[in-house]
Amino acid sequence: MTTQRATSELRSSETPRPSEPSYGVGGRASEIVAHFGSRAAVDVVQGRVRAYPGLVSCAPNTLPLYELACRTLSGKHILDAGCGAGAGTRLLREQFTHVTGVEVDARALSFARNYAERAEFVQADLCHGLPLDRVDGAAIIDLLGQARSPESVLRNVRACLPARATIFVAEARSYVSQRLPLPVRRAFSLSSLSRLLLRAGFEVSEVVLDSGSFIAITARRSDDPAVLALSEGFHAGARGDLEQARVSFTKVLPSAAPSFQLEARLGEAELAFAIGDGDGAARAFFAANELAPRDERGWTGLSRLALATGQVDEGLRLAEEAVRREPTEAEPNALGALAAEQLGRANAFAAWRIASNLAPDDVGIATGLARVAAAQQNLAFAISVFERLRDYGDTLTPDFHVTLAWLLLADGRKNDAALEARYAATIGPETPGIADLMQAVA
Repeated sequence: MTTQRATSELRSSETPRPSEPSYGVGGRASEIVAHFGSRAAVDVVQGRVRAYPGLVSCAPNTLPLYELACRTLSGKHILDAGCGAGAGTRLLREQFTHVTGVEVDARALSFARNYAERAEFVQADLCHGLPLDRVDGAAIIDLLGQARSPESVLRNVRACLPARATIFVAEARSYVSQRLPLPVRRAFSLSSLSRLLLRAGFEVSEVVLDSGSFIAITARRSDDPAVLALSEGFHAGARGDLEQARVSFTKVLPSAAPSFQLEARLGEAELAFAIGDGDGAARAFFAANELAPRDERGWTGLSRLALATGQVDEGLRLAEEAVRREPTEAEPNALGALAAEQLGRANAFAAWRIASNLAPDDVGIATGLARVAAAQQNLAFAISVFERLRDYGDTLTPDFHVTLAWLLLADGRKNDAALEARYAATIGPETPGIADLMQAVA
């Protein structure tokens, strides 16, 4: 049941809070240093990743969300996943006996250790593991949208929770015209966040906040065999073990809840698509539509199949059906953009741009947007799309660097194009077209 919770004043800690930091300019004007009295001086990096208490920031103020977490979590030991500068960790520590903050950035952890002295802190990348044996609950706030693999984060948190333990998850709400600042990769609709939790082995308990710029949900680590089978199926599929994924999906019995059956059918469809079984994928996508006509993913899958078989008009129609059901999902918007481009529609550029707004780190979507922009002779924009993609720091293919080099060359930036070409030749000397590119930039 959806409820709206009002934040209220939490009980104060009996121990006085440590002094707040003061801030000064570092060795260069762009550097900021936080001073904790005579105890420590910590370098501070401003940006969208995290806010620092008492310092103006473009990062959102998440303390009201931590207040909600304090009111919804229970137990003695609470995990603050992606704790950042530790302001939320300190708030949690006022409510719970033991709080462990986990953060990948060493400088942020140094600040947090001084700011929330009564908490414990661990440096770790939550996408790759969590060095904790057990916690009673977890707060995951403004983290999944920045993670390369949000499902991996959730699975690693799940691994240290007992059955039925509660997590509090709060993430930025998605909307069509959003412009996500680096390093944010995605925002969420209520349905997409709920589905992500289910695929990672959690069942939503309550929608705590469903208005404003954030969505907040409590969920429990599920012990339902159908959910466990689903979670293992998607995990196996992600690591390429398609047979194990198939076996896991078949364990989701027809007597399971319709929402679990839906995920299993969609999983089966993805497996069929991966092995080139178009008929099997179509049957599974149609079954998904029968189970949940208002869920966009069956329509999205059928659109993908139609485009793969050259049925462009049908692919566009199906993509539009999917977008009507969920406007903020990137894939149906991208499929509609691709179909519009192939049909020569005037709205192709706008459609690609919407898809890019929703998934700015997606290489395929960025390539589509850049391709249409370049066709319109808007080379500067096409280049900016690729350069923004590179700013996420992901490993990119030689084809990416080859394409960017050609764009730079067409824009008259021969030296920059030569750098991209040489890099592409180094990491992928057999890449098609590399010889022609190297000749063009010589």
